[in-house]
Amino acid sequence: MVEFDDGLAVAMRGAVQARREDAVSLLQELVRVPSVTGEEGAVGAVVGRALSDLGLGLRGDVTVAATVGEENGGLGALSTVLRGYRADAAIITEPTRLALVPAQGGSLVFRLKIPGRSAHAAVRDEGVSALEKFVPIFENLRELEQERNGVLSHPLYDGVSNKVPINIGVVRAGNWASTVPESLVAEGRVGLIPDRLVRRGRLE
Repeated sequence: MVEFDDGLAVAMRGAVQARREDAVSLLQELVRVPSVTGEEGAVGAVVGRALSDLGLGLRGDVTVAATVGEENGGLGALSTVLRGYRADAAIITEPTRLALVPAQGGSLVFRLKIPGRSAHAAVRDEGVSALEKFVPIFENLRELEQERNGVLSHPLYDGVSNKVPINIGVVRAGNWASTVPESLVAEGRVGLIPDRLVRRGRLE
C-alpha cells in the first residue's frame, strides 16, 4: 500500500460515498449525469453490467471517482483525497494492452530552478549560463535513475528494464539568442514502484 505524508494518509477511501444498497442499481444511479462527452451513465452501465454478468455480490460500499489530470500531477485524485473520501482498494480502468495489471506504480513531478548571470554573447565569459549549469544536473539525474533501478525492486516489476524512469519533459532558458541565459526552469517526473513511500521518493 502506498502511504501519503503531510496529512494525505487520512484520505483515499472512495469518491462518492455509497449507501449499502443493491450495487448494480446504485452504480448506475451515481453517474446518471451528463459526462464531458455528453453520454450519460456510461461508467455505471459498464460497471453494473460487469457485476451482473459475473453474478458478484458485494460485501461493502462501492464508490466511483471520475477524476482528471492523471498525467499532470493527479489533480483529480488529489482533489478527491483532500475532500476526505477513502477506499480500501482501487480499480483503475485505464486500458494497458487490454490486460489486467495487479499493481500500479506512482510518480512525483518536480521543478528545478537554475540561476545564472546574464551577459551579451559578445562577452559570454562575463556571464554564467544557467543552461551550462543544468547539463551536469541532467547527467546526474540519469545516473540517479540507473542507481534507483539497481536497488529498488518489486516482484511484479522485475521484468521491467526501467522500473523508475526519471524524465525531464520541459526546459525553459534564456530570452534571446545573443544573451547568456540568466535562468533556467526544468520540469520533470520521477517514477515510483508500488509500496514505495512518497516521502521516501522525495528524499531520494
